[in-house]
Amino acid sequence: MSEINQTSQLIAIAKAVTDSLAEYDAELAFAPEISLAELSARRVVVVPLSQKYEPVSRSEQDATYQIQIGVMCRAKEENVPELLALAERIALPFQLRTFCDATCTKVEFNPIYAAEYLRGKSLFYSVATLTFEQEVES
Repeated sequence: MSEINQTSQLIAIAKAVTDSLAEYDAELAFAPEISLAELSARRVVVVPLSQKYEPVSRSEQDATYQIQIGVMCRAKEENVPELLALAERIALPFQLRTFCDATCTKVEFNPIYAAEYLRGKSLFYSVATLTFEQEVES
């Protein structure tokens, strides 16, 4: 595999994830803000989160990229089960999918939903972290 610019690879994966979520009107954001006044509809936001490199030999390293998908909307407690199902429908299909030569090896929800936002602001907020792995030349 040829040497690549790692930061642009993180962003390329985030863009590919965003594009694959077009049916949810997903948007790519680098510093997302939640404005309750502007949140009239569901919002799906993709954020490039982190990257890590571990050498496996003198000439190769394992690259790990993390992308977060946030699902936000106004909600009441009775809406939580259907919104949890939506968050899972959005994130779980990424398992073992490959974008930009990196494969999604893990999907983690943390928080699966934020109870404090639900109670205090009537806001459903769920975050899925997708972990992508790729071997690259050092």
